[in-house]
Amino acid sequence: MAIYDVFLLTGEWRDERDSHELRFYGQSEELGPVELIFDESKPLFFVDHEEKLPALEFPIERKPLKLKSLRSRPVDGLYFRTWREQLNAADRFKATGVRHFESDVRPTSRFLMERFVYGQAAISGEGKKKGKLTTFLNPKIKSGPSNPTLTVLSLDIETGMETGQLYSIGCHLTGKTEEKRVFMLADERRDMPENLALYPSERKLILAFLAWFAEVDPDLIIGWHVIGFDLMFMEKKCRDLGLTLDLTRTDRPILLTEKPGAGYFATISGRVVIDGIPALRGAGYTFPNYKLETVAQELLGTGKLIASNENKVAEINRQFREDKASLARYNLEDCVLVTQLFDKVDLIPLLGKRCFYSGLLPDQLGIPNAALDHYYLPKLHRKGFVAPDVAESPRDVYSLEGPVGAGTPGIYQQVAVLDFVNVIPSLVRIFKLDPLSLACSDVDSKILPNGKKVSGTEHLLPDLFERLMNRLDQANAKGDRVSKRAIELQLKNFHTVLHAKNNRFYQPELITALASVEKWLVSQAQKFLEEKGYEVISADAEALFLVLKPADLINPKQAAERIAGELDGFFHDRLQREFGFSSVQTVFRNFYPKFLMLPRAGKGTSVKRYAGRTTQGTTDVFGMEHALSTWTELSEVFLAELMQHFLVDDSIAPWIDGFVEKLKQGAFDQKLIYTKKIRKKVEEYAKNAPPHIRAARMLDKPGKAIAYIFTKRGPVPIELDHKDIDYDYYISKHIEPLADQVLCLIGKTYATLSEPEQISLF
Repeated sequence: MAIYDVFLLTGEWRDERDSHELRFYGQSEELGPVELIFDESKPLFFVDHEEKLPALEFPIERKPLKLKSLRSRPVDGLYFRTWREQLNAADRFKATGVRHFESDVRPTSRFLMERFVYGQAAISGEGKKKGKLTTFLNPKIKSGPSNPTLTVLSLDIETGMETGQLYSIGCHLTGKTEEKRVFMLADERRDMPENLALYPSERKLILAFLAWFAEVDPDLIIGWHVIGFDLMFMEKKCRDLGLTLDLTRTDRPILLTEKPGAGYFATISGRVVIDGIPALRGAGYTFPNYKLETVAQELLGTGKLIASNENKVAEINRQFREDKASLARYNLEDCVLVTQLFDKVDLIPLLGKRCFYSGLLPDQLGIPNAALDHYYLPKLHRKGFVAPDVAESPRDVYSLEGPVGAGTPGIYQQVAVLDFVNVIPSLVRIFKLDPLSLACSDVDSKILPNGKKVSGTEHLLPDLFERLMNRLDQANAKGDRVSKRAIELQLKNFHTVLHAKNNRFYQPELITALASVEKWLVSQAQKFLEEKGYEVISADAEALFLVLKPADLINPKQAAERIAGELDGFFHDRLQREFGFSSVQTVFRNFYPKFLMLPRAGKGTSVKRYAGRTTQGTTDVFGMEHALSTWTELSEVFLAELMQHFLVDDSIAPWIDGFVEKLKQGAFDQKLIYTKKIRKKVEEYAKNAPPHIRAARMLDKPGKAIAYIFTKRGPVPIELDHKDIDYDYYISKHIEPLADQVLCLIGKTYATLSEPEQISLF
């Protein structure tokens, strides 16, 4: 029987009367789009063996199992006919206090994780062709390599903001072939570019697009705010016209939702929608703002055809009336820009690697808890244990004494930075820290620096981190930057999840144990360096900042690498001798001939704020939080130049005076704009509304976001007259606070800069 490799895209479950089935959709290089149907897998969760169950309106099957809770109580398995009945039973048990476990694990997730399928599957069975889909019923499935060429559609629409008309739909298809299309509303046909099709009504335009979409059959839909704007606009337009926005590979309708504070989500059977903004954030990229123009200029060095400083709405309306060919080029160029951005930072290959290392389907990658479940639960079951529901995890609040080695603010010379490599995974691996090792602490016990016991043999997370870190080393050796980035993101996500209280494995004693070994590691490193005569400016689990000795300056890099090696040797001996554990790795990260450490941002905060002048003459700035939503681009420009002058010049007072004068003369007017989201209707805000709402009230039809500027009359939308800019406001809210954060190191403030004494830095 033939075996086919399939990259899984989406998964869903269906309850039909008293039956339950799972369906997965994916792409196969040999078969094209694939549908996998499983109707022999029953939903289940676990219940305490001693519990008496309340009466239910439907039958369940209860089986004793060789499993127990993490508190060592035996459990039974409960098997249900449908997922709906499982949810009803879980709700009843919660209401009546019945101890139960893992009732919130989705059936598609449990099916894949228990078979150790990580995004890529090898299937065997008899497939039947149904249109473009090849359907398999109950095939054998296991983990397998799959890297098919995915068909990607970059989608963008243009609309009349005032009329609500759909002007055009731009499409850039890539994958095995490339195609560019624009579907546009027009009353008459003229000579137009070959890839531009004109339609006399919105209805005919949408129907033509849907027919073409079904023919090209994309796996991924990408765009910029593509769910919250493009797809939601098109869905509403279809409803108004009596149509269905049919974008799925099945008979299920699409589902578009907005979750306050979390963003927009799209469920489309057989296809995945990837919005460029959250995708870039999830990949670790940050920008002053996430407008397509801003990101494209920074990553590609090019931008949109209608510049952001133009009245974009008016120009789009003009082109629609007078120059449809130009509007089509603009619409299509936005699609191409998104494709190029995705290609530039390898977002599609990264998607595949992240699925492989997390086990999650593409539309679940934003759920770190699910990745930990995918790895941990099946292995925990094979160890003889089950996990609690998320809602039943303990909620004790742990507390720490504050950041270790908070750092000494000041101005320094000849500073080296040493980095602990992946310190949290290393500490978990070294000290065998995880929920299972705490539950089995009497088995082959190991004693932590704080006296807490853990099992030296019964654990799971240390093995996971060992595997990921080994693969990270392999990716580094091969120069595989996509795998490297995917693994680093996964390690970071697991670190975040361990500290999150909405994690089913959250345990205060685990967090306390982790914090204690972090403190021990940092304190021992600092003591070791100080005994060797080095001044340690700051020390925590992320990095060590130390001032090199004069003898080290002949070759600072070589000296710092030597110190890191000596620290490695010290920890290797201590850990082996006292705890029987392996070592942690320290590396040289950077050297700054001139360096300043600022006071931390607030009491008890762990965020370091510093800047350093490199040997190449550039300036590194960290922890200054210049991208806060309460600031503007002015803050970023001022901060970057302030740091550079502070680390180079003997006096910065004349430069600050000059910067402020340029501000008052209008040199930075384009960088004074605030952009804020409007999360509810403007009229629902109280009378004393925040500035962005006061500005929004000046517009007849404010959208979901407002761009405004502070004038002497207060906040005013940029669409309205704002020539009377209140420069004093920007000086007091931006320039002065930033300057004071740095000037405090030399006993100055922005207000005292005019004092006659010379400011000498070094």
